Amino acid sequence: MKSEEQAQLLEQLSSAGVASVRMTLHEPFSAVIDAMRLAQLSRLDVVLDISLNIRSYFATDTRRRHQGKVDRSYPLSTLDVALFEKAFGPFWQELERRGIHVQALQVGNEINWSFNGDLRSGMHGEGQVYDSLRDLPNAAAFERGLDNYVAVVRFVHAARDASSVNRSATILSAGLARIRPDFARKTGADALDAGLTYRLLEQRGLSRHIDAAAIHYYPAVSATPEDRRRHLQAALAECGIPNARQACWITEWGISNSSQACPSDDNARARLVRETRAALREAADHGELAASYYFEWSGRSARSIWRCGGLTEAGRLAIAPLGARP
Repeated sequence: MKSEEQAQLLEQLSSAGVASVRMTLHEPFSAVIDAMRLAQLSRLDVVLDISLNIRSYFATDTRRRHQGKVDRSYPLSTLDVALFEKAFGPFWQELERRGIHVQALQVGNEINWSFNGDLRSGMHGEGQVYDSLRDLPNAAAFERGLDNYVAVVRFVHAARDASSVNRSATILSAGLARIRPDFARKTGADALDAGLTYRLLEQRGLSRHIDAAAIHYYPAVSATPEDRRRHLQAALAECGIPNARQACWITEWGISNSSQACPSDDNARARLVRETRAALREAADHGELAASYYFEWSGRSARSIWRCGGLTEAGRLAIAPLGARP
């Protein structure tokens, strides 16, 4: 996306009432720095998703996993922590030099599913959700990947603590995926249970290097309201890392509306958004939730909320502050 288009999009977000956006780190890093500067000019806070699928973090002979329809990802077990430090360190220093503020740093994304090439993909209806390492294919490599992950988080933590501009930035764990068995089969990609993944990370000392854990929550449209509430409570429980300085961050939630017709008929989705917001607000009131981010804004995605030249009813509800009652 060209700089002018980025500026227009970010101003559109700000004008609609969005206060904070999530951006993903990618190469070239200079383009991300420019986008973050534009966000700051548009009065938007930024949660930076530090992607762990960047070429420069890996030896030249490392290959991505290419199977399947989901993400083509590098195995986390092959990430070279020294190369990560060599790439990320100067990027972070440049943010500091330019005075670009970061609200939070999410280190990695869905490392218990398709964004981690140590997990299988491309199995044509045979993906599974594992709740035990004993049964997980390639378990030894997956555990080596978790060792690398905690080493990366440790470096990010040290860089944040040495900052002047961004000393108060919140460090978040990778937003973990909560994959349902039917979705694993549909995508043909394996996942490890989010709660188990956090327990394995905590055994490696993760909580010493983060301020809060992050998780993703996508309400099942076909479920009952009671089941959806139960699933949210389970997600928040999995996200409750001991001794964390902040409550859980939900860095992705969203509800689909597959119709792309204009004008947009968003009434059914708006009802589910109202229900979800009420549950999120209750969790925040009880100190279980620090922040939530709707995913995603625009485009052809069924979850997009900017359609037909404006914000849909579900979108207006989704982006309102949790304390508000739209």
